Amino acid sequence: MNILQIIGSKNIGGGSQEHTRLLSCGLKFKGHAVTVVCREGSLVEAYREEGLKVIALELRDRIKAIKFLTRLIKQRKFDVVHTHNRDGDIAGLIAAKLTSTPVIVSTIHSYINQDKFGDRKMNFPLWLYNNILTFLPHRIVAVSEALRKHILEELRVIPEKLICIMNAVDLNGLKCKRDKSELRRELNIPQSSKVIGSVGKLIIMKGYRYLVESAVEILSEVPDVRFLIIGDGNQREVLQRKVKEYGIQKRFMFLGERQDAIEIMQSFDIFVHPSLSEGLPRVVMEAQGLGVPVVATSVGGTPEVVEDGKTGILVSPKDPVAQSRAILSLLRDSLKRKRMGEAGKRRIEEKFSHTRMIDEIEALFFYLLGR
Repeated sequence: MNILQIIGSKNIGGGSQEHTRLLSCGLKFKGHAVTVVCREGSLVEAYREEGLKVIALELRDRIKAIKFLTRLIKQRKFDVVHTHNRDGDIAGLIAAKLTSTPVIVSTIHSYINQDKFGDRKMNFPLWLYNNILTFLPHRIVAVSEALRKHILEELRVIPEKLICIMNAVDLNGLKCKRDKSELRRELNIPQSSKVIGSVGKLIIMKGYRYLVESAVEILSEVPDVRFLIIGDGNQREVLQRKVKEYGIQKRFMFLGERQDAIEIMQSFDIFVHPSLSEGLPRVVMEAQGLGVPVVATSVGGTPEVVEDGKTGILVSPKDPVAQSRAILSLLRDSLKRKRMGEAGKRRIEEKFSHTRMIDEIEALFFYLLGR
């Protein structure tokens, strides 16, 4: 197959970016021709380092992007156009439809109405985007069952057009070169301290203000705790000010974007995911794949990954009290942490392997092509 992947992102670090990388590399390994279009940014070089053919295109310039993609699809005669994220969907789905591409698929990675959290301005009418998603692709793929149900409620799409192919993680990518003690030395964290960590975009939707609020109670009961936050976003300065206001800045480390996030995660005693909305959080699967017990909010597809009381603890979103109690219960019980971490690792290995995801999407493409 000759496959065009279009993703409306420009920087590394998000779940959809990693999904597209894994899928594109996996399909290329299987012998398919794969080209990736994304916006100019760190993503271009990251994909090229994987040996992928990458074209940088400003997808938010809608008219120019549609014209460029229409010419590209006609010239290279793609069998499949597969889009990801809003900017990729809008230009990619329209261009694919205009060129009568044999197979047009969109993967939805997160809730369609996330703009209610105020993290980004909507620069395209939501009703029009919904119509594009409803009518142009031959199939819509949701990365979790909860997200599939949400899309059915939001769009006028027939159920047969919408399928769930669960998100996944690269198990090989969870092998770390440095051990836990070495990482802690590098970060100047005492070996005896407990580390509570999180990885994600520092935006309203990810709910980090509630982790900061939980930290106040946690530190009042277990003082020797360090909080590590990996990631960046428009809420970083807000969160840093809040930490300072509470007088707990010496216990918080904002590490920004890190290429070695996976390795740092293995130094965590507990992984916390305080998000307000999710499709299926890859970072939670990565934490479990590393054997780190998880405390996460029960939103979106998260309960499909975290088995409450077995591989982690689920709490309600926007509830710092419940979150702090869950974290404290794990901090005080090393055997519970060990048991949940081991159970989570087994679950990821058995249910969320990236090879399964690649096989299922490849099979979908073949089915739609009639092969």
